[in-house]
Amino acid sequence: MINVEEFKQKILEVLKNKGPSLPILVSKEINLSSLFTSAILSEMISSKMIKVSSMKIGSSPLYLIQGQEIQLENFINHLNFREKEAFGILKKEQVLDDEKLDPVMRVAIRAIKDFAIPLKVNNEGKEKIFWKIHSLDKSLAVEKIKSYLYPEKTKEKKPEKKEKIKKPKQEKVKEEVKEVKKEAKPIKEEKVFKPEKTETDFVKRIYDYLKNIKAIIIEETEKNKKSLLFKIEVKTEFGKVSMLLIAKDKKSVSEADIVLAGHKTQTEKASVLFLSTGDLNKKALLALEHFKNLVFFAKI
Repeated sequence: MINVEEFKQKILEVLKNKGPSLPILVSKEINLSSLFTSAILSEMISSKMIKVSSMKIGSSPLYLIQGQEIQLENFINHLNFREKEAFGILKKEQVLDDEKLDPVMRVAIRAIKDFAIPLKVNNEGKEKIFWKIHSLDKSLAVEKIKSYLYPEKTKEKKPEKKEKIKKPKQEKVKEEVKEVKKEAKPIKEEKVFKPEKTETDFVKRIYDYLKNIKAIIIEETEKNKKSLLFKIEVKTEFGKVSMLLIAKDKKSVSEADIVLAGHKTQTEKASVLFLSTGDLNKKALLALEHFKNLVFFAKI
């Protein structure tokens, strides 16, 4: 028989150590089926032991404990373009007046419930809505709102004229000045990784794949004949994106392979490009669906 209270404590420990997590990762950490884990998580939310995000990674929300809300910012790459834009503006301004937002931005700001907190203010009998970034203390937000509603006119203070101090005339002393030519510092070149002649066919295929997608290898963390772990940078229409590359030379990719890759996205705070010579098995396909927009798979 399952000891529910014991598993609740295990879940709290996992969230405390890992931060906001997907249910499939929690399930793996406590060694309990996804079905039972989801049931216990729902019960913990009802009793307010934990919280759940409005944002979803694929089809799953993130579970967290009180005080970890700021860590949800690590997952903003999973917001859509407009939502990211709204988050960026709110993060910069701290407080936004709803009336001054265009219709598209109004929709986007309401979609990022984890980050945009609404504050209703009664101004001269009219209700106004302001949005504060979740990390800003409410009292500071109120002060900002007051400054928007009742701007104080501040007079610019004219800079005081400084009295010119007359310097005593000094005799001109001729000195020989030697020009010292500074040697220009060499520009650091970006380190380029090239396959060695002794590399296996598998490793060479990985290099060719990265070359085709115009990816730059930043660091070769792990490399052997059957598996690779690289830090890479991929050029996209939105700019350069840092990713982890996991490559495995195996006939079949398992559920455990995908779950471990998903775990890497949390510990390294980066999405994963998973390359393999083999296909995903049925369980791996299901696991990949849980990590949609986090783990990207391609067969080489």
